[in-house]
Amino acid sequence: MKVAIMTELLVDRGMSQAEAIQFTRNLGYDGIDISFFTAMKDDDEMMKGDYLGHARELKELCDRIGIAPVQCHTPFPIHRDGDEAYNQKMVMVQKKCLEICGVMGIPVAVIHPWNNWTPEENKKWYMELYPVAEKNHVIIATENMWNWNQEKNQADYAACSTPEDFLANVTAMNLPNFKACVDLGHAHMFFFDPLVSPERMIRVLGHQYCVALHVHDNMGRFDTHQIPYTGTIDWNEVIRALKEIHYQGNLVMELSFRKDAPLEILKAYFKDAYEVGTYLRKALMS
Repeated sequence: MKVAIMTELLVDRGMSQAEAIQFTRNLGYDGIDISFFTAMKDDDEMMKGDYLGHARELKELCDRIGIAPVQCHTPFPIHRDGDEAYNQKMVMVQKKCLEICGVMGIPVAVIHPWNNWTPEENKKWYMELYPVAEKNHVIIATENMWNWNQEKNQADYAACSTPEDFLANVTAMNLPNFKACVDLGHAHMFFFDPLVSPERMIRVLGHQYCVALHVHDNMGRFDTHQIPYTGTIDWNEVIRALKEIHYQGNLVMELSFRKDAPLEILKAYFKDAYEVGTYLRKALMS
């Protein structure tokens, strides 16, 4: 079980993926999640030119410094109503992301569903990608999402936002390379629904489907992407649920931080997140 963090916060500050990987390893992390959030841009580092050659170079770097690329997160939203050019390009970019995963040995690609589609509608879209994932030995992990109710100023239901709908989405596919990434923070935003919680999401999906996590905290209403134990998630119950299902995946921190903060402050934040991640790993493996 690796403790990982996404390259997003570092790439957003102007680092290359290689610089972000090295920075993260220097702080002790033994896992990395490659962020593809800007992959729809034609000049994106991971998409332009010999993108598979570049992926091989990043894989060689990871091997050399001892950090495992355990997960990636592809761009979103995956769909825009009425924008066929965007939708067609998105499918192409997602396939390239899966090819990169194959080259880098990334076992899990987190790919959002479309919030407002049914399980069958999402299945139709994912089936466009599935042969590429299978060919490259990559698991596509769909994620629990949320919409926003402006009137009530709170989360609203979306694809996979309840344990039952999440299960319906993965069982609609019913394929070995299609599983679930439980976003613990997203599952904690439905304070008004006692049937939605991180621990219940984990238990309903179980060992068969819960293969990945986005680890972060919040105060139960907004998606603030905080370090665990700085919000109101019951981490003892989360640990208990993960142990019950014999969770075998990694701990990927998905955090937010101000872009204008000094790099030394961000470094301290990453270190704190790593210490919390190692605590969670120890608890899960005890």
